[in-house]
Amino acid sequence: MAQYYPKKGVFDIGILDNGITIPGAFKAASVDFKDDCDAIKKAMEGTSTKTENLGRGWGLRTSKKLAIKGLNGEMHVYSGAGAALINPKRQEEYVTLQKNPLNGTLIYMRLYGS
Repeated sequence: MAQYYPKKGVFDIGILDNGITIPGAFKAASVDFKDDCDAIKKAMEGTSTKTENLGRGWGLRTSKKLAIKGLNGEMHVYSGAGAALINPKRQEEYVTLQKNPLNGTLIYMRLYGS
């Protein structure tokens, strides 16, 4: 989903994938991680479950770079029992969801106009 607020100069984008989660994909690909927050952090830093032959997609690392550095926005990623919250000042916070983990992955970006 996407929504533009012209008076505020804000563009919101939300993407929901009800798949196996980032931690679930890492587990299936035998990628080591401590907990769901660590899996999200690794994915945001560029760790991929794709093989060399398949190439790489845009990925979370590139989306984060575009949203935060390129468009001075913020980005939230929720997957399983973990969440990453990154604000326009490039401060990152990783939070464990104590109740109601998400069965899938939700990516939310708020982009600010110039």
